[in-house]
Amino acid sequence: MEPKGFNMKRAKRVWNVLSLSALMAFLAACHKDPTPQPNPDHPTDPIIPTKEITIHWNWEANLGWAPPKDSIKYYTDQDSVKFVDINLICADGIGYPVNSAGFHPGIFHIARDTLQTRIDIDPAKVKLSGTLLVNSKNGATFQNHDPDQGLGMAYYDSIWFTDHGCIVRRPIYSK
Repeated sequence: MEPKGFNMKRAKRVWNVLSLSALMAFLAACHKDPTPQPNPDHPTDPIIPTKEITIHWNWEANLGWAPPKDSIKYYTDQDSVKFVDINLICADGIGYPVNSAGFHPGIFHIARDTLQTRIDIDPAKVKLSGTLLVNSKNGATFQNHDPDQGLGMAYYDSIWFTDHGCIVRRPIYSK
């Protein structure tokens, strides 16, 4: 016999609601984080580097100095930068060859060592450009960069400059 006011259907309904509530609370405590959805304000596609930065370096005015490392690093650290070009220029301005015909081989080697530290910041991004005019008589034929050889460039320094994007040549009017 059922107590007065007790309804079996009602008790079953309450039990079902309580059971369902307990199950939902349990599932809520055990759920995995939802799969992140793309946010149009923050694209997830990879950045394709397209910026080409050129730093003009007046070789004649700043012999022995090169563009600051922190400037080069600033650009190479940016995902959107494809490469950083250190363009060797002369006092005549952009587009003119650097007349280095009066330089000893040691000067070219010092410049090479200094520029290499800039390239080493990010060898995949940092390159050189510009034209170096070497001594019309000796060109880039020296076997080493000793200062007692006269004017010109060591052949291995010439190879280094050309491998990194420069043009090394004698003046047009020379042999």
